[in-house]
Amino acid sequence: MVALPERGWLIGDSGYPLKEWLLTPFLSPSNQQEEKYNDALTKTRIVVERAFGVLKSRFRCLHASGALSCFHPVNVLKLLKHAVDCTTQQLMLMCHLDTKELFKT
Repeated sequence: MVALPERGWLIGDSGYPLKEWLLTPFLSPSNQQEEKYNDALTKTRIVVERAFGVLKSRFRCLHASGALSCFHPVNVLKLLKHAVDCTTQQLMLMCHLDTKELFKT
């Protein structure tokens, strides 16, 4: 079994090159394991993309329309941290994980 990198992986689509820290799909899967990997990767990417969609709709200033430019950078960082904290907490609740661990310093 391969050990997970200490800081985790990023997930990319086929437009990105395979890197040690970036998981990308097989372009032409040659066996069932590669097909399962591609399927799992696609399902995971969909969840992540939906989460970003929720953040963009809930916090309209994150949308690509350029609304961020009217906010001071410090306030944008505070908003982003809050949005990530809320989303992470919601995902942990959905997965029945202990959210007390999230806010330990």
